[in-house]
Amino acid sequence: MGTGLHLAWGRGSRHAEAMPCTALHPLSALQHLADRQVRRLVLQPGDVVQVRSGVLWLTQAGDVADHLLPAGSVWRSPLKRPIVIQAVSGPASWALQPHRWP
Repeated sequence: MGTGLHLAWGRGSRHAEAMPCTALHPLSALQHLADRQVRRLVLQPGDVVQVRSGVLWLTQAGDVADHLLPAGSVWRSPLKRPIVIQAVSGPASWALQPHRWP
Protein backbone atom coordinates (compact mmCIF):
# COMPACT_ATOMS: atom_id res chain seq x y z
CA MET A 1 0.00 0.00 0.00
CA GLY A 2 1.56 3.31 -1.03
CA THR A 3 1.39 6.48 0.98
CA GLY A 4 3.34 8.78 -1.32
CA LEU A 5 1.46 11.47 -3.15
CA HIS A 6 1.71 11.64 -6.89
CA LEU A 7 0.83 13.95 -9.73
CA ALA A 8 -0.03 12.05 -12.89
CA TRP A 9 0.00 13.61 -16.32
CA GLY A 10 -1.10 11.23 -19.00
CA ARG A 11 -1.73 7.54 -18.49
CA GLY A 12 -0.91 5.62 -15.34
CA SER A 13 0.64 6.59 -12.04
CA ARG A 14 2.69 4.99 -9.31
CA HIS A 15 2.76 5.50 -5.57
CA ALA A 16 5.87 5.55 -3.46
CA GLU A 17 6.20 2.54 -1.21
CA ALA A 18 5.86 3.23 2.50
CA MET A 19 8.74 1.33 4.05
CA PRO A 20 10.70 1.98 7.21
CA CYS A 21 13.98 3.68 6.40
CA THR A 22 15.75 3.72 9.72
CA ALA A 23 18.93 2.08 8.42
CA LEU A 24 20.86 3.23 5.39
CA HIS A 25 22.68 0.95 2.99
CA PRO A 26 26.41 0.99 3.81
CA LEU A 27 27.17 2.63 0.44
CA SER A 28 24.53 5.32 0.96
CA ALA A 29 25.40 8.79 2.09
CA LEU A 30 22.78 11.13 3.44
CA GLN A 31 22.25 13.97 0.96
CA HIS A 32 20.65 17.34 1.65
CA LEU A 33 18.72 19.69 -0.63
CA ALA A 34 17.71 23.22 0.25
CA ASP A 35 14.14 24.28 -0.51
CA ARG A 36 13.65 24.19 -4.31
CA GLN A 37 17.18 22.89 -4.92
CA VAL A 38 17.37 20.41 -7.82
CA ARG A 39 19.59 17.36 -8.35
CA ARG A 40 19.88 15.25 -11.53
CA LEU A 41 20.99 11.61 -11.35
CA VAL A 42 21.08 8.52 -13.55
CA LEU A 43 19.81 5.49 -11.65
CA GLN A 44 20.18 1.82 -12.40
CA PRO A 45 17.16 -0.52 -12.30
CA GLY A 46 16.42 -1.36 -8.67
CA ASP A 47 18.21 1.65 -7.15
CA VAL A 48 16.19 3.13 -4.28
CA VAL A 49 15.73 6.75 -3.21
CA GLN A 50 14.92 7.00 0.53
CA VAL A 51 13.43 10.26 1.80
CA ARG A 52 14.62 10.88 5.35
CA SER A 53 13.10 14.33 5.98
CA GLY A 54 11.06 16.90 4.09
CA VAL A 55 9.34 16.24 0.75
CA LEU A 56 10.94 15.42 -2.60
CA TRP A 57 9.43 15.83 -6.04
CA LEU A 58 10.80 13.15 -8.38
CA THR A 59 10.38 12.62 -12.09
CA GLN A 60 12.03 10.01 -14.33
CA ALA A 61 12.47 10.18 -18.09
CA GLY A 62 9.88 7.94 -19.74
CA ASP A 63 7.56 7.85 -16.70
CA VAL A 64 4.23 9.65 -17.22
CA ALA A 65 3.83 10.24 -13.47
CA ASP A 66 5.60 12.71 -11.22
CA HIS A 67 6.01 11.65 -7.59
CA LEU A 68 5.80 13.62 -4.34
CA LEU A 69 7.68 11.62 -1.71
CA PRO A 70 7.21 12.60 1.95
CA ALA A 71 9.67 11.68 4.70
CA GLY A 72 9.70 7.92 5.26
CA SER A 73 8.96 7.09 1.62
CA VAL A 74 11.08 5.08 -0.76
CA TRP A 75 11.01 4.99 -4.55
CA ARG A 76 12.58 2.18 -6.58
CA SER A 77 13.82 2.93 -10.10
CA PRO A 78 12.29 0.55 -12.63
CA LEU A 79 14.67 1.57 -15.43
CA LYS A 80 18.14 2.91 -16.18
CA ARG A 81 17.08 6.46 -16.89
CA PRO A 82 17.80 9.94 -15.57
CA ILE A 83 15.76 11.32 -12.70
CA VAL A 84 15.32 14.83 -11.39
CA ILE A 85 14.57 15.42 -7.72
CA GLN A 86 13.70 18.68 -6.02
CA ALA A 87 13.05 19.61 -2.40
CA VAL A 88 9.60 21.16 -2.06
CA SER A 89 8.00 22.92 0.92
CA GLY A 90 11.36 23.31 2.66
CA PRO A 91 14.68 21.46 2.85
CA ALA A 92 14.85 17.68 2.44
CA SER A 93 17.35 14.92 3.14
CA TRP A 94 17.55 11.66 1.23
CA ALA A 95 19.83 8.74 0.47
CA LEU A 96 20.40 6.56 -2.58
CA GLN A 97 20.63 2.82 -2.06
CA PRO A 98 22.26 1.12 -5.04
CA HIS A 99 20.64 -2.11 -6.15
CA ARG A 100 22.55 -5.19 -5.04
CA TRP A 101 23.01 -7.59 -7.90
CA PRO A 102 23.29 -11.28 -6.98
